[in-house]
Amino acid sequence: CDDFYVLKYSKPEPTVAVGEEKPSISFRDYTFTYNYNGYQISAVGDYATTVLFNGSAYDSYTTVNSTAKNFTKTIKLAAGSWKINATAVGSEGGTATSIKTVTVNKATPSLSLYLNGTAGDMTITYGAKVNATGLENNLGDNDLSYCLYINDTLLGCGSRITNVFQPAAGKYTIKYQTGGGQNYTSNSVSFYLTVNKATPGLSLYLNGSSADITTTYGAKVNATGVETNSGDNDLSYCLYLGTTQLGCGSKISSILQLAAGSYTISYQTGGGQNYTSNSISRSITVNKAT
Repeated sequence: CDDFYVLKYSKPEPTVAVGEEKPSISFRDYTFTYNYNGYQISAVGDYATTVLFNGSAYDSYTTVNSTAKNFTKTIKLAAGSWKINATAVGSEGGTATSIKTVTVNKATPSLSLYLNGTAGDMTITYGAKVNATGLENNLGDNDLSYCLYINDTLLGCGSRITNVFQPAAGKYTIKYQTGGGQNYTSNSVSFYLTVNKATPGLSLYLNGSSADITTTYGAKVNATGVETNSGDNDLSYCLYLGTTQLGCGSKISSILQLAAGSYTISYQTGGGQNYTSNSISRSITVNKAT
């Protein structure tokens, strides 16, 4: 009979040429705070000639060992959560991909506030003017509004906003603020402004002289009180001979013919919202006539 032989075929193992190893990639998640200039991410590619980040080539690389390189890329992203695809490409066209998340948190916007050129609280006296200036130079903030307030009253809005005002006596909060937007949180900077009451200016003249006078019985005395203060609509200015009121007004005159003796003439005010009380006085001496 015929002899039959069963031949078993074994498939040979493929030969892998040097330099044809399959590439691999090591990539990780990142968390950043928003920066207009971008963020640097990196991935290690083994047996890779390049690494693409969402299809874009790397910026630079450093050598890790004989087969691996650390590929870096600067990316620009708005605040939010983003998927980044890092793909290592081998010399023979093989690829390896890793998808990770890059989280960009909102930044705190930088704000500056100056009162008469000083970044701090300020105390002035009524009558002085205040220059309040708010400044910002944040980037990527086109959706933000920056506004300047005195207490809750809006003074104006802008990246550089200045308001010059003359406040009444009292205490105020000056604030420069923003409500935030896509890339930035809300933020504010504020300082306290204290406006003290001023001392009202007063003038008193006796017969045209701002000094005490001596006269002789029978002569007349012209006593005149004058004031030119502003913002004083709530003040009264009155002229007195001793405790006797002679009249009131911003310019008040009284013609006196006094008996022999010594007298005090005063021009005074009790003060108000913007001014303290104040008085000015002169002495009149009336000698006996011959």
